[in-house]
Amino acid sequence: MGTEPGKAHEHEFDAVMARCGHDVPADLRPGALAVYLELTRMAARLRQPRAAESEPSNVFNVRALLRDR
Repeated sequence: MGTEPGKAHEHEFDAVMARCGHDVPADLRPGALAVYLELTRMAARLRQPRAAESEPSNVFNVRALLRDR
């Protein structure tokens, strides 16, 4: 019942492109859709809560480190 997962993503992609006012040419659509799907997967992974130990322990300025060279 309903639409297949792939078709649902295609409809979502079409809706996003229409909302932004972009007309994706037919020959570029498969590649643009693949990039869109990968970016949505990556965004979902990045938007997960992280523990304090996931953050860097220190921050440094590369220019300050290279200044003395």
